[in-house]
Amino acid sequence: MFKKIKYFTVSLFCVSVIFYGFIKISNELPDFIKDRSNIKITYNKNPFDLKLDIGNYIIYINKEVFYNIKNKITN
Repeated sequence: MFKKIKYFTVSLFCVSVIFYGFIKISNELPDFIKDRSNIKITYNKNPFDLKLDIGNYIIYINKEVFYNIKNKITN
């Protein structure tokens, strides 16, 4: 049982590092490259703001999302 938890933890850590690296590199691309790309990522740490522009869809994740989730759970 402990072995499965250990493998799961290591796998989750590796996937999160790869995902963070992808976001970090995509965010730092110049605008003229982002304009030609199908996937555009904008990321700011302070205040937290993540914007994924995927063709016809735009996904916003910011600090208000956590606040809204908290309000939905408590009500």
